[in-house]
Amino acid sequence: MKYRFLPSPQQEQLVHTIVARDPQAAIAAWQSWKQSVDLDHIDTGSARLLPLAYLRLREHLEDDATLTLARGAYKKAWYRNLLLFRQGAQAIGKLRAAGISALVFKGAAIATRYYESPALRPMDDLDIAVPPDDALRALRVLQEDGWAVKDLPHQRGEAEDLVPYCHGFDLEKGTEQFLDLHWHLIALDRTPDADAAIWNDGDLVDFFGERVLMPNLTDSLLITCFHGCRQMFSGETSTLRWCADALELLRVGDVDWQRLTDAAETRGIGASVGTGLEYLRDTFGAEVPADPLARLHNSRPSFSRRHYLQCVMNHATPEQLKPRTALFLRYMEEVAATIPAGLSPGNVAAHLRNFVPWWRHMARRQGTTTPRLTVRTARRLVTSSIRRRLGGK
Repeated sequence: MKYRFLPSPQQEQLVHTIVARDPQAAIAAWQSWKQSVDLDHIDTGSARLLPLAYLRLREHLEDDATLTLARGAYKKAWYRNLLLFRQGAQAIGKLRAAGISALVFKGAAIATRYYESPALRPMDDLDIAVPPDDALRALRVLQEDGWAVKDLPHQRGEAEDLVPYCHGFDLEKGTEQFLDLHWHLIALDRTPDADAAIWNDGDLVDFFGERVLMPNLTDSLLITCFHGCRQMFSGETSTLRWCADALELLRVGDVDWQRLTDAAETRGIGASVGTGLEYLRDTFGAEVPADPLARLHNSRPSFSRRHYLQCVMNHATPEQLKPRTALFLRYMEEVAATIPAGLSPGNVAAHLRNFVPWWRHMARRQGTTTPRLTVRTARRLVTSSIRRRLGGK
């Protein structure tokens, strides 16, 4: 099944250019991609794969004008990433001085540990995580160092009030420095100790003068597939790079499939991780064993999380959704991610009320005038989901 959030055929040609083992197959995919796109208006996701295409083809296409463009993207990413990593290391140093541990994950971890050069993985920001119990203190340390929460640059108190209801904040320092501070690594699972295994089994790595933890290869693959599928739905086309990241991790090999499937099932994200891995196997020939895929597809998350994932997998892109509908989906995600085990029906209302500050904040960001969850929005989503299912039978 081809979900709407997965890469387009044109984007797939560019990924084939990168991963094809035969040079002639890579060249053919490159030529096909060039003929199918407007080179003056390359989408963001494809543009971020140009450094990888340059590395793959530089010895085979010396006079290709478009490859010259890719070489420029390679050099720009090299400079930008080194600057970003140094700035991130300085922030990590501030946290370390305050006695707060940090874990570097997602793009920076993959770029520095698995790719041949950091230039092969263009990024806009650096993702770091701190233990949940240190989240508020870490935010204050970074704010004292000049970092501000994006979209809340002058409302420090409000940002601190939102910490219990979020998995992280986008931070900025001036106009050139960007940092994503997380205290939960998987947005759909923010239950207590959800990330303990990733922290406990992480690898200690030198990162521009700082000793930091980074997830092991298996956990990096889990995070990559989940975030890739989730963010592609949210309209972030730049996350096309998740395909390249996951394929590189699979190429390195040594994936602990038992660990990956156990973690995905426990955290209720088997559907999204399984969808991503199946897509990589069927489209790009990635070596993914059948048994783990079967387990992932058969995993059964909770009702609230399952319905949210169904909306993610099957609904139109956010650009086609009304603001209140998109906001309702985000609300479902936040609630599903934090529902405590064994929550009694009598405490459901109290649990939902905990999200009132988050709801107001998101309503302002989305531009909605009434920060109130309506029954009409919920009913419309459920009805459309049922109709879609009946129509597919």
